Amino acid sequence: MEWKWSTGLVQKGPTFQRVLLLVVDRATLLVRQFSSSLAYHSRKFLQFGKIQALFLDAHENGITSAKRFRLCKKTDID
Repeated sequence: MEWKWSTGLVQKGPTFQRVLLLVVDRATLLVRQFSSSLAYHSRKFLQFGKIQALFLDAHENGITSAKRFRLCKKTDID
């Protein structure tokens, strides 16, 4: 068996390389899952932000309409 030095770690032949490849593959899979999950949730959050903005606009429009209605009702001469 041949010992190899790489980046300060002692490696022992092909078994270490296989284990290292498995670890790298698993880490790559986890990063891909996390990034796709992050992309999905950021899209949902942006949609939520748009919906929230629409609700705030509708609320402000409702308040403005109520103020106008009250003003018209107070100044209306019948």
